[in-house]
Amino acid sequence: MTLGGWATFILSVGSFTALFAWCLYKVLFSESAKGEKLPEQPEPAGGKSGSSTGARRCGRRK
Repeated sequence: MTLGGWATFILSVGSFTALFAWCLYKVLFSESAKGEKLPEQPEPAGGKSGSSTGARRCGRRK
């Protein structure tokens, strides 16, 4: 393999490894990984799933 091929190979494998290590670090050492309670999720914009508005949007008839 040529010198350019080795440089490309090392650069791509090194950058992938660095990105993977950074993502792993962020997941393992984030605030939510320390046992803190996550905030509640907001309701969907369409309201409750059984509402008549949602049924009309999906094309269903009542």
